[in-house]
Amino acid sequence: MLVQENRRLQARGGGLYFCGIKSKLWQFLAEGKYVRAIGADRFFDHKQQSISMITQRLDKDICRGCGLRIFHECAAVERP
Repeated sequence: MLVQENRRLQARGGGLYFCGIKSKLWQFLAEGKYVRAIGADRFFDHKQQSISMITQRLDKDICRGCGLRIFHECAAVERP
């Protein structure tokens, strides 16, 4: 189901991202080839690392129109 949801979200321009996966779960996901199917670049060890990488991947045109500025990285996006 995770792989299917990731594909559905990717078709819409997004995807699933994971942070702080415990070693037993990571082992299960890796052995079951879920990490490969979802993409190893979508798994992060630390929250700050994940937010930094994910914000770099976002559509900047959408970010410019967002007034929420939830993360520190959002401040770097120019407003319209």
